[in-house]
Amino acid sequence: MADRDTDLLARAAANHLFLGQFEAFRAIILSLRARNPDLARAILQAVVSRGGRLDNVLWSRSCSSPSILAYLSSLELLQFNDASSIWSFDRATMRLRVEFLLYVQMISSRVSGSLQRVDELESGDLKDDLKEVSGVLGKLSDLGVNRLKPDLVVRDERESAGTSEGEVVLEEEELMGLRRVILDNADVFDVLCRNIEAQVEGVERDDSGLAITLRREEKQSDDDDVKLLKLIQRCVQIAHLDAMRECFKEFNEEGVLSHIRFLHLDYGVEESEYRYELF
Repeated sequence: MADRDTDLLARAAANHLFLGQFEAFRAIILSLRARNPDLARAILQAVVSRGGRLDNVLWSRSCSSPSILAYLSSLELLQFNDASSIWSFDRATMRLRVEFLLYVQMISSRVSGSLQRVDELESGDLKDDLKEVSGVLGKLSDLGVNRLKPDLVVRDERESAGTSEGEVVLEEEELMGLRRVILDNADVFDVLCRNIEAQVEGVERDDSGLAITLRREEKQSDDDDVKLLKLIQRCVQIAHLDAMRECFKEFNEEGVLSHIRFLHLDYGVEESEYRYELF
């Protein structure tokens, strides 16, 4: 009887999940946790490890995107012991990686709203620019999802399809195409960069036995991710410095001051560049 009840709860959780009914899904997970905590945890881990990207979900107002689903599920997952048991990183790192996805989603939603308004106005050039921006943000989202995949899944994908499968490649020129978006969403990008700072610090201080035994290509992938994350920080700084330069030319003192709080000396730009702008 207990197994049958557990099976019914699991099926109900899946139904609510795919209907975008997160509160109902959460209630079922809480009931399931009382009966079979390992299964409840495994369901949440499956959602989070995919970055919320599940097929055939009917997104709703309360759960409107994969990133939000992953974030809400992570909050429930963190209530469990061994929340990060399928990953080589700890629960704090899991939280940071999920939040990275959420911040990118916030920015993407704003750009999508702008693109929808442009579609209505039929403005061709601006529409193309926004589509390019959406593409870059999509790659950042892919990066976030990849960093939530368990190590064994990543390893299997590489062995079956080659080491480049799923790899996110972004050049500085592409990221600088976000210049206007960075300035329009300065607060969110600032929080995103602080999130990146915490992620990078976690990677650089990780000397656990599991990390040491990772295969060379897995370690290289992590290093590549860190380089890209740091490049995001650098591009955000350059966008603000360029904007300050324009304000200087226009003798816009208030504009210059508005960017100062977003400057950080350890985000990939030489200190001399800041001195040049500020003095």
